[in-house]
Amino acid sequence: MAEFVCKVADASGRVYSQVEPAESISEARQKLSDRGLFVYQVRPREVVFGAALGQRRAKNSAWK
Repeated sequence: MAEFVCKVADASGRVYSQVEPAESISEARQKLSDRGLFVYQVRPREVVFGAALGQRRAKNSAWK
């Protein structure tokens, strides 16, 4: 089962990110909606962390 990083808002308007296990992006969105959350964004966890690592490496290499 894959993991997705999801940006959501609850009924009180609080916006936060959480990791949701699911088979697909659409399943993750459905599970979050079923819990009464407003879904802003759902991205595969590997993409989010891979991009962050790539940016960090680019910043570090600029200092060398």
